[in-house]
Amino acid sequence: MVRHALDKQYTEDACLMLLTSYKQAGNTNLDATRMLCRDLINAKVGAQEQKIQIARFSADESADRITKAVTKDPSLRQRLEKWLSDNEIGASVTLFIYGSPFADKRRQAIQDLKIP
Repeated sequence: MVRHALDKQYTEDACLMLLTSYKQAGNTNLDATRMLCRDLINAKVGAQEQKIQIARFSADESADRITKAVTKDPSLRQRLEKWLSDNEIGASVTLFIYGSPFADKRRQAIQDLKIP
């Protein structure tokens, strides 16, 4: 993500340096650039916050079955990742196995992937 400020390109790193610099406070141009950089950083942080997934831990029989099967057959992890993608489940394998929102889907994965 790059924005133009005062006819210069500023990246997040450059903006962080500007935002934490206090030696030239009071300079109108610098203050305006800092405001643009603050907005840039806030947008970047907001975008990263959107990627965070939070779920309660929910170990159940289906989670145990999948975990044991993946441990015995590491290739199952790739098949499970493909299954997650094919079924449009936006979660990592680990989150899928242990996250409470996925209990029903875990049972479906066991059936579809023929997990013992």
